[in-house]
Amino acid sequence: TVRVASSGRRALELAVQEPVPDLAILDVLMPEMDGYAVLAALRENPLTSDIPAIFMTSLDDPGAEAAGLALGAVDYIAKPAAPDVLHARIELQIELQRVRSNLRETNERLLQTVADLTAFSYSVTHDLRAPLAAITGFSEALQQDEARSLSAKGLQYLDRIGVASRKMGTMIEDILAYSQTTQSEMRQGPVNLTTIVNEVIGELKPA
Repeated sequence: TVRVASSGRRALELAVQEPVPDLAILDVLMPEMDGYAVLAALRENPLTSDIPAIFMTSLDDPGAEAAGLALGAVDYIAKPAAPDVLHARIELQIELQRVRSNLRETNERLLQTVADLTAFSYSVTHDLRAPLAAITGFSEALQQDEARSLSAKGLQYLDRIGVASRKMGTMIEDILAYSQTTQSEMRQGPVNLTTIVNEVIGELKPA
């Protein structure tokens, strides 16, 4: 479907009508507004800023072509142009625009998915704090009040429960902090890999 405008101002009026055009073909020389002014106006309007534009003109001037491309035109076709070549280049730009549109929609869906997962992880880890606090508290109370009635093996198990609960508490706090990274600036810093490896080795040792 093609919309034809007899002037630059009319082109701007047609460009904001639904559905928004997939492509604009502009002549450099037009009444009231030249093609450069029309393209600049298209870029300034959020509704039309993403519309790709092709300049099609009889001006045989490398400077004019460079000026059009600098303004954001995706192609510059000199008149007269062979119909099959013109058709192929227009189809290419329309297809590229559709690909860009699909990528934007996919990116928006991914961002929403990340936001949903972040909110979910925050909710879940927040709810885990209470039962973990109970495990930690009762294991500490058991160690303080009933340690003399436990065997050496029992004390070892109790100690491992305490270590694991503190480890899980750290993991929960880390997940909560990670879920909030989208709302704050990420800070980078050095990581001590030796410490991490030693912690993993300790967790893998048999009881």
